[in-house]
Amino acid sequence: MKIHDIPVDAKLYKCGSINQWKALEKMSIFHVDTFVSKKTKRTIRVYIWTDEITDFLIEWSKNKPKKEGGE
Repeated sequence: MKIHDIPVDAKLYKCGSINQWKALEKMSIFHVDTFVSKKTKRTIRVYIWTDEITDFLIEWSKNKPKKEGGE
């Protein structure tokens, strides 16, 4: 599926993390579009937001390393 096939009201997840891209691909969740952020100049991959992405992000947040000085 590509971005032009997506319903206008579809919720999208825009991701700039290479580590998340790799993890999503291992789960057979593939992006539908990419763009370069004008602000950060990073490549951003666009995914259709699904229950699988919601579950992935919940687990990702639980397991990601804490920054030094953070809680």
